[in-house]
Amino acid sequence: MIKKFLLISAFIIFAVSCSGNNSNQTSSNSIITNASEISNFLKKYDGRYYHQHEFTNGSYTHVAFRIENGNMYIGEDKTPASELYLSGNSLELNVNGNTQLSNTYNQIYSIIEVNLFDDHLKFSGKNIFDKEDFNIPDEDYIVIKQFKELGNYAGNYYIPTYDSNGQIKVKNYTILIDKEGNIYGYKGMTNVGMTFTLNGNMLQSEHNDKNNEKVIMSYELEKDRIIYQINFIYGKEYSYELMKSDIFTPYLGTYSSGDIIVKVEENNASINTAKGDYHSSIINGNDLTISEIFFENNENPIEIKEHKIIFSDDKTKASYTEPDGTTIELIKQ
Repeated sequence: MIKKFLLISAFIIFAVSCSGNNSNQTSSNSIITNASEISNFLKKYDGRYYHQHEFTNGSYTHVAFRIENGNMYIGEDKTPASELYLSGNSLELNVNGNTQLSNTYNQIYSIIEVNLFDDHLKFSGKNIFDKEDFNIPDEDYIVIKQFKELGNYAGNYYIPTYDSNGQIKVKNYTILIDKEGNIYGYKGMTNVGMTFTLNGNMLQSEHNDKNNEKVIMSYELEKDRIIYQINFIYGKEYSYELMKSDIFTPYLGTYSSGDIIVKVEENNASINTAKGDYHSSIINGNDLTISEIFFENNENPIEIKEHKIIFSDDKTKASYTEPDGTTIELIKQ
């Protein structure tokens, strides 16, 4: 008997703000894997791409991607992402559960599909369900659909949770298929009217959420795994839209005056006087804003302080405005 897991929890849709229109995917285009070609494509889209978080007392930013010199970086990583695949303006990358995205999007994705535009990007995530041999589920699981063709993909599919040593701690079972092609689901799935269709190796489910909004999810079946994706939710095709800001490279260096030090690196900008629980930095033109956000119980943002820095055109000095309005001139060291 497998360990009981509330299957319906695997289909919980987290409360996030999604873009109303999905990206302009061009499935008819051939897939490019050549690193040089992908790099040349990315060179047209230099920028740092971020989401604006709104809360009661203001808003703050979270940078999800940086594109620079033909490379793509996740969050504030200094090492570029690898395993990139390009089709049209759609780029797919293996993020291997990079937690910098989970900080914002409440998901630890395995694969990200990014669509690039001149002043923004859109992305959606996919998760990988690992596979083990089929094992009869407990009495809380029932057969909810059968496709005989699915017998070729029989198995228990799960998302692993790892311990601090990198060993699997918990197998969170998501979908179970036996050799007769029966799909087993937790009893609660029938309460939301979940239905399934099959087209080749692509299994698709559809149901209505508590607000009677349609939810469509797909499961791409492979020999030893399933690639899972939310396709449609909240009455919209599912994707996140990120705004574009400039890169830091033209301003690299340390700017200081007395005890105040502003440090600009390729992946981040910081000020030594910021003491908040979370820091973010955005630059557009010569204007840099470093935000420090304070959280209640390490969860709810309650206060934001902004540090405003305006660089001179020759990048040798900067005017710094403290959160209290005091202005100080900083000199590049």
